[in-house]
Amino acid sequence: MSMTDSSSTPSTTDLMTTAAAVRPGRRGFLKLALAGAAAVPAASALSACATGGGSGSSGQATVAGQQKSDSNPFGIDPKATVDVVIFKGGFGDQYGIDAGKAYDTLWKGSGVAKVTSTTKINTQLQPRFVGGNPPDVIDNSGADSISFAGIQDKVETLDDLLEAPAIGFEGKKVKDVLIPGATDPGTFDGKLLQMNYFYTVYSLWYGAKLFKDNGFTAPTTWDETMALGEKAKSKGLSLFVFGGQNAASYYHEFAISMAVRQGGKDVLTPLEKLDKDSYQQDSVQAAFKAIKAAVDAGYFLPGGSGMIHTQAQTQFVQGKALLYPSGSWLENEMIDITPQGFEMTSLQVPALGASPKLEKGFHGAAGEPFIVPKGKNPAGGKEFLRVMLSKDAASNTSKLVKSATVVQGTVPDDGFGSTALASATKIQNAGLSEVYDWRYNTFYGMGKDIVTIWNTFLSGGSSVQQLTSSLQGLSDKVREDPSIKKFSVS
Repeated sequence: MSMTDSSSTPSTTDLMTTAAAVRPGRRGFLKLALAGAAAVPAASALSACATGGGSGSSGQATVAGQQKSDSNPFGIDPKATVDVVIFKGGFGDQYGIDAGKAYDTLWKGSGVAKVTSTTKINTQLQPRFVGGNPPDVIDNSGADSISFAGIQDKVETLDDLLEAPAIGFEGKKVKDVLIPGATDPGTFDGKLLQMNYFYTVYSLWYGAKLFKDNGFTAPTTWDETMALGEKAKSKGLSLFVFGGQNAASYYHEFAISMAVRQGGKDVLTPLEKLDKDSYQQDSVQAAFKAIKAAVDAGYFLPGGSGMIHTQAQTQFVQGKALLYPSGSWLENEMIDITPQGFEMTSLQVPALGASPKLEKGFHGAAGEPFIVPKGKNPAGGKEFLRVMLSKDAASNTSKLVKSATVVQGTVPDDGFGSTALASATKIQNAGLSEVYDWRYNTFYGMGKDIVTIWNTFLSGGSSVQQLTSSLQGLSDKVREDPSIKKFSVS
């Protein structure tokens, strides 16, 4: 996936989807329906009266609903179609299709959830916003996502979703079952406008079998990382690989993550505020210099500047490079070509020096933002998200894509047999009290420029000083542009 930021899930058009063998059958959907029955009785059993059709802010008539109640918190018409569009990126679209089937089963098989997918969210859906007929739910992700700043006033607030009964969690509301901080990326001016669904653990990744076969030990500090690079080089292997054409920014995330772990969360404040000299902070400079040392030592696989991310990741899973910084979507994205027994494993980013301020800290973020436009059936859209956030749907999703959702307690210790999911979940569980995240590069659309800047740096074409100057210049340009709305930083 191409990662342009730290909070949205990166995309790829050459998706490798999950094998059909791991998809649950009809019994799984019935289990979801039964779990939800305690909280949401069948549509035919609802003692609700119809209300008149209203009008969304787009001007089109909304569908007639029913009276709101604990069993029908949004007052949906169970026979009304819910139009759902899923971004078909590194997570695929099967989890969304399954959620649609679960929605239909829960509401007595009315067959009303219409789930489609695309990689061209903006191209295909922006005209529908303009025409006043947007879908009811949009997974607004990927390189071709719709600029949220442009549609912020055209989406529903989702605070009532958080207050709704959670399906499969007796006596709890949706907000009670979410991972701490799950709603932060989608909250603007105190209102929840986006419900991010997947929880990404950003880390270094390695193949445990390759390490065992070569007698390598996973590094915990930067000194150990450099020592591993020398051992790898002696065996004709590289320490790192990068996809410079669209994913050199993975190393921006890696650098900032190491800097925050070393210097603490306060390192993020100047970056988020677009302050002058924000990249001159000691721990940020230490991270840049560390990566530069690896570049100068020849520890990067040659040819990275001409690769896209999936090509670089292919080199990684083929054992030509030992370490790769990425999010926890990596296993699913490469599932079709990763050798059996590779044992993909998540590793906390190394400490840059002694006594890092965040000993167990990690970069974790809720990504893959779902929105409910102000359109024909917003009540149905919110109910669809409630089904996605149910215990069984979240568990099914994690099993399918080998990545956690924002719903707590839905991934077993063995990660459904996935070393990647199990190891990422272990890091997550140990470090949630020290988790950190940022969004300045996403919110301000810096992604493509950051890719170019880091591609040059990782290719050996710029110094630490030039890297710093280029990144700071990008930040300064946004700060000085009065036409760009800035988000507040506490």
